[in-house]
Amino acid sequence: MRVFYSDQHHAHDPPGQFNVDRMGAYSECPGRATSILDALRKSSAHQIDPPADYETSILRTVHDDEYIRFLQEAWSVWSGTGWSIPLIPYTFAHRYALHQSADIIARAGYFGFDPQTPIVAGTFDAAWASARCALTAADLVRKGEPVAYALCRPPGHHAAADLYGGYCYLNNAALAAKKTGAKSAILDIDYHHGNGTQTIFYDDPDVFTSSIHAHPDREYPFYSGCETETGAGNQTNFNIPLPPDVDDDDYIAALGSALDRIDRFNPVTLIVSAGFDTYFADPLGDFNVGLEGFGRIGRCIRELGRPTVIVQEGGYHLEHLGECVDHFLGAWT
Repeated sequence: MRVFYSDQHHAHDPPGQFNVDRMGAYSECPGRATSILDALRKSSAHQIDPPADYETSILRTVHDDEYIRFLQEAWSVWSGTGWSIPLIPYTFAHRYALHQSADIIARAGYFGFDPQTPIVAGTFDAAWASARCALTAADLVRKGEPVAYALCRPPGHHAAADLYGGYCYLNNAALAAKKTGAKSAILDIDYHHGNGTQTIFYDDPDVFTSSIHAHPDREYPFYSGCETETGAGNQTNFNIPLPPDVDDDDYIAALGSALDRIDRFNPVTLIVSAGFDTYFADPLGDFNVGLEGFGRIGRCIRELGRPTVIVQEGGYHLEHLGECVDHFLGAWT
């Protein structure tokens, strides 16, 4: 399988994150991508390449101009005021706010929606490299390759057109869907709801979005992901919120429902937001999917028979994250 990866992800390495009542270790660390890369390099089935170059103007297919400008400039403005610590907002704008302040920390609170997603010196460079991995994989599939994998870090499915959060700054899966230039479906199998992806395509009849995730009554991002969210009059959004302790069989049953709906939509291309925080030992989840379960999940998705772009999202159990991904990708190799 063709795999696209950039070392530039190391540039985004915050020293910590705000966890409920204190600063703690940053879960979305560079070791995540390293774990995956090390596992894939053990197999001759994968060809690992850097992403292609693109103009940043391609981000406008998904993200707003002012938001892109903010991400590009945030660190230089913040550090220019004398700060060397990560930019983390302490207040957040309601979207009926009448004024977007010029103050940099206020702007972070306008475009960001949680304090767990800091901006440091290399954040935009890493996010842009991550996006280029997804765009390159999408280009390859658009040209006839049956499947390609973008080893994206930072992830992207929580980022909306003008919002960042959940460790996500640019929505890699959404950019991939736009790049294919065809009727697409996005299947999100991360433990957390893909709220950013849902928001971007909620009223788009040409992109079907489906997310299988922990119920928002108990898990991040809390404010979206219910069954009642079906799209703006076109029934092109399908959420499957799940209880704790979901095992392989439970998950496969939910996946079958999502794949049935996607098959009826009949997309030309499938984009998979592939999170592995559904793993039974993941510190940020409470599902019980095992390594063999990821292989089964991959085979079910492959059997849909659509050209597929696989975009890396979450997964935080560093010791076994690479194995989880390898078992999943093994369905195509």
